[in-house]
Amino acid sequence: MDIQLAPLDSQDKDLVCTLYNDENIIKNAVLGSWNPHSLEYASIRIERWNSDDQQQHFKIVYNGERVGLTQIYQMSPVNRKCVLGILILERFQRAGIGQNVLKTMINMCFQQLNLRKIEVSILSYNDQSIRLVERNQFKKEGALRKSVYKDGTYHDVYLYGLLKEECDEFK
Repeated sequence: MDIQLAPLDSQDKDLVCTLYNDENIIKNAVLGSWNPHSLEYASIRIERWNSDDQQQHFKIVYNGERVGLTQIYQMSPVNRKCVLGILILERFQRAGIGQNVLKTMINMCFQQLNLRKIEVSILSYNDQSIRLVERNQFKKEGALRKSVYKDGTYHDVYLYGLLKEECDEFK
């Protein structure tokens, strides 16, 4: 499986626009905003992401095709933690890409960035993402009850965390 992560650049505005307008992603991801995104707004967003030293965004390339993005954000050098997110186009899901990307990002956070904790927020009904993080030793730390409004209903958001000392690869 040929999966690579590369920094986002201005040429990736179409990918960002596609991801943030994708119905499956809008339905299943905890997004800060999910209004329709234009190519212009995607360009502005990439520029803003790339100028913020508290976050890093990468395109996911699978067999030469851009299929998603992953990001670490809200990085805290004092608390040595971050929040992690992964967005993959639906037609590329369930192919092992998310597992591979998650392992790579865990390694980046703990090895290269010397963080001690990774946090993830997942909608309570997103069973696929819940299984992914739980298989990778993330522990459920709590829930934000009725915290996100989608499809006319408020939904819980589950909070997961992985501590470096609890991760088998870093014990």
